[in-house]
Parts: sequence; structure tokens; C-alpha cells
Amino acid sequence: MLPRARLVALAARANQSALADKLLKGNPLAARRVRETMRAFDSADLGQRRRLTDYLTARIINQARRAGYGRSFGPDYETWPILTKKRVRDASGDFTAGAPLRIPASTGGTSGIPLALWRSPASLAAEQLFLDRIIEGSGRTWSGSRVVCLRGSQVKSLDDWAPPFGIETHRGQRLVFSTPHLAPETLSWFFDKLEAFRPELMWIWPTAAATLLQLNRRGRRLRMPLVVSSSEQLMP
Repeated sequence: MLPRARLVALAARANQSALADKLLKGNPLAARRVRETMRAFDSADLGQRRRLTDYLTARIINQARRAGYGRSFGPDYETWPILTKKRVRDASGDFTAGAPLRIPASTGGTSGIPLALWRSPASLAAEQLFLDRIIEGSGRTWSGSRVVCLRGSQVKSLDDWAPPFGIETHRGQRLVFSTPHLAPETLSWFFDKLEAFRPELMWIWPTAAATLLQLNRRGRRLRMPLVVSSSEQLMP
């Protein structure tokens, strides 16, 4: 397997390429089983959903017990100790289960400790399928819309507070902001860039949305046809 640093570099390039992104997240082989499971759940009654949930939970636990960390635990997940972020950060290799292809990822660190992780192709495909489902009926798609991302990305050093604070990817169809650079002194730049980009879909963390709203004391208005907020609790 390639070293993690090399895979991280490849994954970063994929995040900026529409074709690579589609190949990675739209993998038909990885997505097929996920799509079949979603259909089975949709068509099931309450009892069938409970049985399907139990089956999927058991599969997850069996997979987890193949990893170094989980080998000493039994099949009842309620007996497992609470896992701390520090434990994952200090030995992330203990939490992989020998998948033939691992894709590097990381958490954003908004709760204090960013974590380096590995993901399977199936998990990427599943995430995209669920994201597709969220905007079903809106008349828009992730691949066909102008998307602005205000999530965990940091596109430049925190020592650099000169614009720009975002990059356009996916052949100009996606605008990725550097969320840690959202501040009172940079707010005008963010709004000017949003107005020029004319996004059709905003994908945002709730904390970033709260920051954007709190900083917008001048009340600048922005047309945003569709907003998808995820990964954290959305406060009232």
C-alpha cells in the first residue's frame, strides 16, 4: 500500500477534480450494495427495519472486531468502553480492518482534536448516495450545481490573512472557503466572493453558518436557493 502521505496528496487532488471526484464517490460497484440496502429499508415495515438494523449493526461489530482495537471485545457493543478521540489520534492504525483499498480522510477538529482516518470506497459511495437523497426533489444535483463549501477546509496557512480565502475547484463549479479565516475583517471578502460566484447550493457546517450570521451585522443579503447543513447539531 502507498504511504499515507502519498495517498493524502492523491486524495487532495481528487477533491479538486470533478472527474476524479465522480469516479471516487460514484463508483458503481461500491454503490450498488449501499443502494440495495437503502431500497430494502425504504420498502420494509417496522419489524423488517428492526431486523435489518440488527443485521447491519452485527456486521459493523464483526468488522470492528477484526481491527487491532476491537479484537479484545465481544459482539455486544454495549459492553465496549467509550472510545476517546485521543485514543484514535494516538494509534489510528489500530482501527483499520485490513480493507484492500483505504482512502485517507480526516475530521475537521471543531471539537478540539482533528483525527486522521481511513475510509473505504463503499463509505464514500454511501455518503454521496445519502447526500443525493437529501436534495432529491429540489431540482438540483451535486454534480450539476454551483456549490459553495463552508465546512472544515483550510486552504491556506492561518498565518496568512491576505485574500483570497477560498479556491475554485471542479472546473469552476465548486467554491471551497477556508473556514478558519472567516472573521470580522474578512467578512466583506467572503460576501463579495459569494455574490460573484452565484452559488446554487451551499454545503455548510452549522458552526460556520452561525459564525457567518453573527458576523453579518450589516445585514448584507445573499440569495441561496438551497442550503445543506450537516456534520454538527444545527441550533435554533
